[in-house]
Amino acid sequence: MGRQRGFTLLELMVVSAIVGILFATAMPLYHTWTQRAYGTEAALMMKQIMDGEIMYFLAHDEFFPEGTGTSYSVSSDGTANPGDAFTRIKEALKVAIPTGHYLDYTIQNSGSFCVVQIDAPFPLFKNDQRYLYAVIDTEGKVQYVSLAELAALLGG
Repeated sequence: MGRQRGFTLLELMVVSAIVGILFATAMPLYHTWTQRAYGTEAALMMKQIMDGEIMYFLAHDEFFPEGTGTSYSVSSDGTANPGDAFTRIKEALKVAIPTGHYLDYTIQNSGSFCVVQIDAPFPLFKNDQRYLYAVIDTEGKVQYVSLAELAALLGG
């Protein structure tokens, strides 16, 4: 009688168990690495916008967008408020922030300082923060602030 080819049921069960264990250990690591990647992207976006704001302020002696109390918002789906915000930000700050990466951002001119806010629908950092806020003043000092600190700055 000839030898049969193929795998036994026991061999298939062992391989399935090994693949299941590998998958179960890999998924939490995958989520951690994607969270780190989005957090890094948010920090990089913030740095690019702040650098553009500094250069804009040095050239125009005011923050972008022009006028105290004005703000521009760009959503991850590409919608903007006002409608030409993405183009105006790109032209004024000389920075093109990509859309479609699950990160929304807002730039607000408050007269003596500029506020940049980056939000995500999921935690960006280990402490489960879904946002990143930074404030730049007329001296070029950039501060990363919490939501409470930002509310105190805007309210006072």
